[in-house]
Amino acid sequence: MVVGTSQQNYMRGWASIIMSMLSFMVLFKLFNSYEGIMIYLAMIMLKNIFYTDDIVTSDMSYFKFKMVPILSSAVYLLSAYFYRRGNIKAVMGVLFGYSITCVSFDSRSTAVVFFLSAIIIYFFNSGLKLTKAKITIFAIVALIIFQVTYMFYVDAVKAGEFGGDHARAQIERLDNPYNPFELLMTGRGETFAAATAISDAPVFGHGSWAKDHTLKYYQILLMFHDEDFNVEKAYSKEQLIPSHSILMGAWINCGIGGFVSVLLVFFFLMKMGLYLIKNGQSLALYPVIVLMTIGLIWTFAFSPFQHLRFSVPATGPSS
Repeated sequence: MVVGTSQQNYMRGWASIIMSMLSFMVLFKLFNSYEGIMIYLAMIMLKNIFYTDDIVTSDMSYFKFKMVPILSSAVYLLSAYFYRRGNIKAVMGVLFGYSITCVSFDSRSTAVVFFLSAIIIYFFNSGLKLTKAKITIFAIVALIIFQVTYMFYVDAVKAGEFGGDHARAQIERLDNPYNPFELLMTGRGETFAAATAISDAPVFGHGSWAKDHTLKYYQILLMFHDEDFNVEKAYSKEQLIPSHSILMGAWINCGIGGFVSVLLVFFFLMKMGLYLIKNGQSLALYPVIVLMTIGLIWTFAFSPFQHLRFSVPATGPSS
């Protein structure tokens, strides 16, 4: 019975990958024009208005899980609309304004994606000739500005002047709150717990939606969250092996073969997206291409495995 269940889970994991590929092919045929993709984005926005995948339990989760999917689709539509009409300032205003809104409501990952995309869109439309030296200098200056801004952000959150309770709770449990990598580790502890799960079954994985029966990985997750172990709370949930990463989730679900397959999908999508970022400024959907390409990096690294069926079908036709 155990072997049969493991085989079923394994097949379910591969089925998820295959369905993503089929969805990509269908969308590629149906929505391969500016108008078609704009209609697709509008349909996604309407879907998110009437149906929410995640459970909304607080003001923070309401914005993050209910409003962000709706607003992000709206920003995609607005940025493409203004860009097609040559209004770069309006595109920048929409993207920067949305980024500030997101970070103020504790949706930091979305804010980073839209902020970086705005910078990329601006530079590739400014007429500035980019060289390796200029990119290096800009990267150094950007890192310095980011660290200084992040320090002000931390102080504002700790003082209750910015952000929400979720961000404040995360920052207060850090040994060094001014280290952004510590915030990443506590915010995405599932990804780091997944590394242990992979080392325990590196070849064939644990099977799709495998249970953490001994709560070993759950306890590792709690370590990153700086929380005490609560047996009743643990067993009140699904006890799935945590990953919160498409790439690592593929390895946990389907083993090394699944990981390599999803990694190749990521590689080819990024190759296509980066080429269009560099050379596709004349395309009406250029802002959407940039946003989805930058978003792919975060999605594949730090989003749940089930996001595979959303990210691949949406990004491929748009690019």
